Amino acid sequence: GSLVLEYGRRGKESLDYAQTTGEAVTYFLEEQNLLRNKRLFLKKASGVLINFFLITTQFGFCCVYFVFIGISFQQVLEDVYGVSLRKEVAIAIFVPLVIVATWIRNLDELAPLSTIANICIAFSLLVIVYDEMERFLTDREDIKAAVRVPGGVKLATYQTLPLFFGGVAFAFEGIGVVLPLENKMRRPEHAVSVVTVGMTMVVLLYMFFGVLGYLAFGAKIEASITFNLSSDNSVEKIFFSLAKLYYAYAIFAGYLLQFYVPMDFLEVPLYSRLRLHHLEYRFPHRRNWVFSTFQILFRLTVVLITAGIAVSLPDLEDLISLVGAFSCSALAFIIPPCLEMLTVFPQRKSRRWWLPLFVKDIAITVTGIVGFLFGTYSTLVNIVEYFRKNG
Repeated sequence: GSLVLEYGRRGKESLDYAQTTGEAVTYFLEEQNLLRNKRLFLKKASGVLINFFLITTQFGFCCVYFVFIGISFQQVLEDVYGVSLRKEVAIAIFVPLVIVATWIRNLDELAPLSTIANICIAFSLLVIVYDEMERFLTDREDIKAAVRVPGGVKLATYQTLPLFFGGVAFAFEGIGVVLPLENKMRRPEHAVSVVTVGMTMVVLLYMFFGVLGYLAFGAKIEASITFNLSSDNSVEKIFFSLAKLYYAYAIFAGYLLQFYVPMDFLEVPLYSRLRLHHLEYRFPHRRNWVFSTFQILFRLTVVLITAGIAVSLPDLEDLISLVGAFSCSALAFIIPPCLEMLTVFPQRKSRRWWLPLFVKDIAITVTGIVGFLFGTYSTLVNIVEYFRKNG
């Protein structure tokens, strides 16, 4: 509303998440005539906080994606060739490929990879549905769906709710990608429609495959349903392996997209602190070489860090829940309603429905804070317990 008009008046055509938060804080303080001497500090501090959660979230995604790719490759080798490979080795095999792929500097160049990834996901989803339908219809006791076995499907207990919240927050959180995509769109005015349609489809797909998957596998369901694909039939085994490989490729493309977001706002201040512009000035004939070398080394370091974290953490489920509860809940559940309250509160006299809006925002914020605290604590307890048992 008026905050958008305020951006236009200040000559700001596009804002990222951190800038949006800073402008919302400044707008509220200016309208309420508060903390005049602290406004600039609070604006920068809010931006730093958002960037911290964004970096944690995006690199957390990258760590999860590394684990997913490694386990998928590990299962395919074992199913098809009978080769047993440790998860750490499987992840290490893909590190050089990821390093080279992260040298892509333009988001537009990732579009063909994303298109191919969508086709791969569509094929994999069809294979998953086939496997689940077979389990629902077959009479074989060894592969019969869990819902058809007495006690195979049970309702979750309240102890698992924090982990569930972290998983859901991880699955749905993509706010760090929305604004960069909007800024790169030829027609940014269509961004709201694109996000609305996209998220509606995502919600329906998650509900469908989540419910169907649990009814099919019950408590034996894995962190990714593709890990449950297995068969003694040679033809089915080929299709299941292809589904795992295709999904692994889709996750690889997703890694590059998630990697782009923090790089977009990390590299500029880093190169400024390193005085890279000074080196370019001193070596004008090699300025592209100097810049490219620093960029490649920095991106290589970040990829190695995410791979190292992926190798060191024990379980994919705990990693997903930790990233979801700690970072995603803050970015998706806590901060957005707070920003809306900051921008609507100064206009409460002119807005007829400001009180219901506040009630809604407070409810979402409280839900996010509770999920943040209990989800993070529960996941950390699981991780510590794992390391304690395995020494």
